[in-house]
Amino acid sequence: GYALWFLRESKYLNQARMTLGTSCAVSGTGFLMSSDILRECGGWKFYLLTEDIEFTVHNVANGERIGYCRDAVLYDEQPVKFSQSCRQRLRWARGYLQVLRKYGLRLFRGIFRKKGFACFDMIMAIMPAFLLSSLGLAANLVLGAAGLIQGRGIGILAIELVKSFFSSYLFLFGLGLIPLITEWKKIYTKNIRKILSAFTFPIFMMTYIPITIAAMFRRVGWKPIEHKAAVTLEQVKGAPTVIKLGADHLVAEGGTRNGTDDIGGR
Repeated sequence: GYALWFLRESKYLNQARMTLGTSCAVSGTGFLMSSDILRECGGWKFYLLTEDIEFTVHNVANGERIGYCRDAVLYDEQPVKFSQSCRQRLRWARGYLQVLRKYGLRLFRGIFRKKGFACFDMIMAIMPAFLLSSLGLAANLVLGAAGLIQGRGIGILAIELVKSFFSSYLFLFGLGLIPLITEWKKIYTKNIRKILSAFTFPIFMMTYIPITIAAMFRRVGWKPIEHKAAVTLEQVKGAPTVIKLGADHLVAEGGTRNGTDDIGGR
């Protein structure tokens, strides 16, 4: 789940942004900044729950451009337990809302200035899309309940709900399948695991819906994610630049990063 999303984010968002000449987004670990940028920011003053996105949005709003290094090799470790994954993504979801509240107006104003597309792009990036999807789902449930009150059969409602679920599943399946196909040779694991990852990716993404809703109402703090992988420098030296599934550590290329989830991530 993590890695297919990160592969998509790297190749089809950040690399695409570089091609269009607009600003990319810092995503978690593995980024390099000029000391001049840090001085202009007045030091590191980004302490929201998603400090990487806060740093990104601050610089984009100030007219700076963030680049993407396709050939960078990064090392990272991700949650191996679903409970840890939910806690981490809950923090991200809450952090996105914090960034939107703090910088949303500045980004909106920036749309009408030079490099306005970058500001528009960042607004769309931090907008809680799954919240909108959840509202759409809630609206469908309300309309379905209204149909029941008016005497329409529960069977029709059930059919429509199933159709809505499968249409969402197929959309997310395609979203994960594209980077899986294009990055197939860079993902080092058994073919069956690669194929299965495409089918489990939609479920992983759908869990964002309750997580995003919970982020609106819960107080969320930063809690450390347990890390257990231990890799020596000798193990890293000469290691192949591929993404490996099902291991305690991964080695990635093409701007992607390694982790201990299904295939990697933020």
